[in-house]
Amino acid sequence: MICIGNALRPISWVFVTSTYQSGQLVEVGWYRAGFYDLIAVIFSGFTYKINDILYLLFVGGMYGLLSHAESYKRIVKKVSNVVREHGEIAFLLITFIVGLYTAISSNIITLFVLVPFIMTVFLKGGYDKLTAVAASFGGLFLGYIGQITGTYGND
Repeated sequence: MICIGNALRPISWVFVTSTYQSGQLVEVGWYRAGFYDLIAVIFSGFTYKINDILYLLFVGGMYGLLSHAESYKRIVKKVSNVVREHGEIAFLLITFIVGLYTAISSNIITLFVLVPFIMTVFLKGGYDKLTAVAASFGGLFLGYIGQITGTYGND
């Protein structure tokens, strides 16, 4: 009888594993992992980041509610008109400001509050989805790559 855990064991010899011990990343080497280990890693990662997951779900829910408010629609319309008139300058300015804040604060998760707003403004301004994603996530990731103060996990 073949167990699913045994079916996954040969692929576990392809990857080198590591673990954190006393704040240091220590390489374990080749580790034979089974089906249970795969489930345990997913569960461990989910429980480790549950606060970030709940935060992002909360932000999405709040923007879902906010998108029905007339005052929010007026703000988006005014800002999207500015973006429509000064497209390239607005794109560069928003990306630079978000990237600079991310590089200085080294906390990318707090700026995810702005992502739906920036994407909505660029989409309402007549830009395509790729430009909206680049304007919102581009500055976040560029700032995260060029961090000045440290890493997100060690603050």
